[in-house]
Amino acid sequence: MPIAIACLGRKGGVGKTLTASSVAALIAARGQRTLLIDLDPQSNAAFVLGADPAAAGTAEWLAGHEPCFQSVNESLAVLAGGPSLLDYAIARLDPDSLKRVMQEQSYEAFVLDCPPGNDQLERLAIYAADRAVVCTDAHPLAVMGASRVLTELQQRRSESRPGPQQWAIAVTRIDTRRSLDRQVSESLGKTYADTPLFVIRQDSGFALAAADRLPITEAGDLRVRADLQALTAWCFDGQN
Repeated sequence: MPIAIACLGRKGGVGKTLTASSVAALIAARGQRTLLIDLDPQSNAAFVLGADPAAAGTAEWLAGHEPCFQSVNESLAVLAGGPSLLDYAIARLDPDSLKRVMQEQSYEAFVLDCPPGNDQLERLAIYAADRAVVCTDAHPLAVMGASRVLTELQQRRSESRPGPQQWAIAVTRIDTRRSLDRQVSESLGKTYADTPLFVIRQDSGFALAAADRLPITEAGDLRVRADLQALTAWCFDGQN
């Protein structure tokens, strides 16, 4: 059975796209045929993977038209996001629409990059996902947004509603020399003691690789690679 992983977070700029694209690339490197589905109107996931961010993608797929499944390598493909995701035709879709079209594909893994601040697009991903990675950084507003997502996921599971049955927290761009970064990671670990927490360290080389449109698997020796490999392993094994 294929697995679907949603990268969520209510605040923008917390590393969802880099996390999603890296997890997708690392899953593909394990030999699993993987599709990264960009649900963000900014279409940044396609860009950082070296694909065309303006190609027909997720919106066209959801609307029943022919999308462009862009190959990044032999195991990884990406569907671009784009402003068409804000069209009325997408806003009126049933919540299970994404899950239905995913079931028609033969990929072994799906990674869903969710936008900030768009409940409808996030809901499509939540309905379709088996597991979720809730992304935040050390900013208090980012932590607040992540907490809201975690509360919603817990409520959905307790009510036996569609959505991820397992989730983890990814705290991104962490520099342990900064006291706030240490405090936030420790606080989240205590507040959500039953939820796996992954610290993704700040790495300037990682940011430069994204700017150069290189997947993490082609970006050379990055210290953040081990952090993201640990997160990717959880995405397969899961717990909680």
